[in-house]
Amino acid sequence: MKKNLLCLFAVGVLLFTFFSCAKNNSDPSSALCRVVALSFDSFHLETRQQLDQDGNVLRMEDYIRDTLAAFSVFYYTPGKVLEQDTVMDERNKASDLVTYIIGANGYASSKHRGGRGYETEDSTLFTYDANGYMATSQNYHYTLAADSSRSLAYKETHTFVVVNGVRTEENVVYEGGNNEQYNYKAVYTYSDTVANHVFLLPNIVSTVLEFPFMGKLSNALITRAAYTKPDGTPLYHYDYSYGFDAAGKPVKAYFVYSGSGSGFRGSLQLEYNCP
Repeated sequence: MKKNLLCLFAVGVLLFTFFSCAKNNSDPSSALCRVVALSFDSFHLETRQQLDQDGNVLRMEDYIRDTLAAFSVFYYTPGKVLEQDTVMDERNKASDLVTYIIGANGYASSKHRGGRGYETEDSTLFTYDANGYMATSQNYHYTLAADSSRSLAYKETHTFVVVNGVRTEENVVYEGGNNEQYNYKAVYTYSDTVANHVFLLPNIVSTVLEFPFMGKLSNALITRAAYTKPDGTPLYHYDYSYGFDAAGKPVKAYFVYSGSGSGFRGSLQLEYNCP
């Protein structure tokens, strides 16, 4: 389970700066290419997604050893996005429901998990800066009692630093229900070697990404995400590399984890639709 969560986190970091190929800077009239499907795998876990032309996730499927284990379907209504989750080996349980509330700016202002079929539910609040980039993400995770009352299990606050349209730093503070608290920092480095392409960060909702990203442009591809204690002591890091097609579009991304515990690696496959 820990490895699967680390894989999801690694892919989420990767997709923040690398989710869709856009246009060639030397030709302003060139077509905008969008990702319409993606999949990533690590060990025996594989996740596949289908997206629409606006970058919205329509369906997500999780496979374990090539067998469908769970899937999610997304429904879009004015001001809301509903995510219906189904677990294949729990057919008698009500599937989980996640609701994203979309603000007037087109970005999700909050995310709420219904908790049906589970013992916990949570809420996440998002804020954005003046340029439309995500500034904070606060996750409140609750424990539900038999009488449906709930108590706060932990709160996790992410604060993002964006420079020239690219996230450069992420500060995380964890506050537990037993007065436990710790914090750490993530520092991101990028490569501008693919200067002929600009990458679109679409405003999508996805459980792999954990929060929506804005339709911003950047020609930076992430090469390392390094996590440290507040005093700079290294904890672990991810290294990323890429494969490109004949047109120079990134079609494959690889990540490798290094740090405490056993290392792992994974890959991400993208499919494009270009007008």
